Amino acid sequence: MDAILASAALEAFSILLFGIFSLLIVDVTLKRKYSVEKSLSFFIILFIVSYILLIPLRLYANQFPADLELNLFSRQINMTSIVNMLAELSAILITTFFVYLMVVKCYEGKNSAKIFVASFAVLISMIICTFFSDYAMLAYNNLTGETDALMQKIIYAILQAVLLIIITLAYNFLIKDKVRKLISDTNGEMSHFIVVPILSYITFIVVYCAWYIGDYTIKETMNIQYLVTSLALPIIYILIFRLIFTEISATAESMKTETELNAAKLIQTSILPQSQFNGKKGISISSLMVPAKEVGGDFYDFFELDSGKVAVMIADVSGKGIPAALFMMHAHSIIKHNLILTNSPAEALSKSNLQLLENNDACMFVTVFIGILDLKSGTFTYANAGHNPPLIKNESLEYLSVKKQPVLGIVPTTYENSEVTLSDGAVILLYTDGVTEAMNDAGEEYGTERLLNLLKTSSMMDMKELVELVNSEVNSFSRQAHDDITMVALEYTGSSTKITVPAEKESLVPVQKLISSALRTDDEKLRSLILMSVEEIFINIVNYAYPDSKGAICIMFDAADELKIQFKDRGIPFNPLESDDPDPTLALEERSEGGYGIYLVKKFMDSVSYSNEGGENILILKKNLH
Repeated sequence: MDAILASAALEAFSILLFGIFSLLIVDVTLKRKYSVEKSLSFFIILFIVSYILLIPLRLYANQFPADLELNLFSRQINMTSIVNMLAELSAILITTFFVYLMVVKCYEGKNSAKIFVASFAVLISMIICTFFSDYAMLAYNNLTGETDALMQKIIYAILQAVLLIIITLAYNFLIKDKVRKLISDTNGEMSHFIVVPILSYITFIVVYCAWYIGDYTIKETMNIQYLVTSLALPIIYILIFRLIFTEISATAESMKTETELNAAKLIQTSILPQSQFNGKKGISISSLMVPAKEVGGDFYDFFELDSGKVAVMIADVSGKGIPAALFMMHAHSIIKHNLILTNSPAEALSKSNLQLLENNDACMFVTVFIGILDLKSGTFTYANAGHNPPLIKNESLEYLSVKKQPVLGIVPTTYENSEVTLSDGAVILLYTDGVTEAMNDAGEEYGTERLLNLLKTSSMMDMKELVELVNSEVNSFSRQAHDDITMVALEYTGSSTKITVPAEKESLVPVQKLISSALRTDDEKLRSLILMSVEEIFINIVNYAYPDSKGAICIMFDAADELKIQFKDRGIPFNPLESDDPDPTLALEERSEGGYGIYLVKKFMDSVSYSNEGGENILILKKNLH
């Protein structure tokens, strides 16, 4: 019994050897999460548990009757071989689980990278522990003539350990750095690649266990089938992994470049204005930028200046990609600095031009349009450096008249300002040539006429709708973007404030806060009744205009001596004023349900009117505040 137990213990240890050396390979590749002492303690616990599980498996397999056969489909199958195969498979799976658990728990990094390294390590160790160890044992037996079974198993375990030490050292000096580089280049995201070592390992286990059924393992002589398989599989794996490592390296480089480009895109996006001036008195602005590549050469900006003025600019750098993006950021910082310093579009362009001329060895240039809007007077002061003239809808819709002046960064020159007075509701659309020069499959450009006609035939509830409409039309016209598309839409609302919000009940609070802050009255009862009226109309629109879909509500108000609040939506046409007023003189049980909210609004407000124009519901409330 002692000899049987010793034999089973040796066989269990022999199987565990590939797990131990797999962990050594992992250890030289990945960074440990814990101290050496803590990692070693975890290893010893797992080793003991696995060892205790493996010994009964080997005992059972070794004591199974050798002459037991199974008749299956008129074929005699030796059950001993099947039991040995199942015992070997179970032992391999237990050891593999022990390796994966140790790697996931005790090493740093993303799970996909850890599983990749663990799978690669167990595959290498398993090949060494089986085919190569079998040949080493065959050579030993032929040289020594050893016949003692227990001694053969001891020698087999020693040969496995020696071969595993050699392969671990070879891995450490030849392969480790390549694997580490792959993990670094992919930022640990190796989920697309782990299927290769896992499937390779599963295939190897299936093939190896199949020998137990046919009893083809090497004993005293070499079996030709075993020889072919044992040589073919490692060669195939070497070729596969060479190809895979090459592919992964290329993919990793691509991922690294993509990561860097995404980082550059985030940096570029971070300098763009985050506020859309939604709810700013006197002005409403919205913008959109779609780079043709990951990063682009277009930029825009808008920001407040002193004395109630707002600056807006748009620009297009020559070229595309990284060089254009770098020059864009350089130009943006210079132009914005000079615009804040001078409060004059022409002066800012003149100063920026001289600065961009310095050390411009790449001969890059940038087209720029700058405007400053005085919110009190409606005066729009602007200057242009070779950029597309904006569209303006003031008394009529047309292209803004601009002076022909050169781009920035080519020749020394000075720039001149122009002025236009905007009426309430005037709109200016700034854009880059990516809009008008977008081409269809026939090579035809979208052009300035199409853009003009689009705005003539379309009604926009707010500036966000305007830029989204133009972008949608350009994308429909040109299936593939050849240049960056950038737009800034500006609406002058005079003394009014305009805000557009989703048609949701949660949007009511910011609307009420904005209106309340603009009211010039100390009468809290009056303020409360106004906000109650706003709530009633807003909730009505949410409930009835968009019952089965999402939409937006545009609110524009002027809180002067006479409060005027306009609600716009593009939902189902509905005139709440057509409903009959409830009779408050009736007894409670005789009154009809509903209608009291609108009734109270009509009673409280001086004027309530409704119209439907161009598919828009427009409801206007008026109230004298004095």
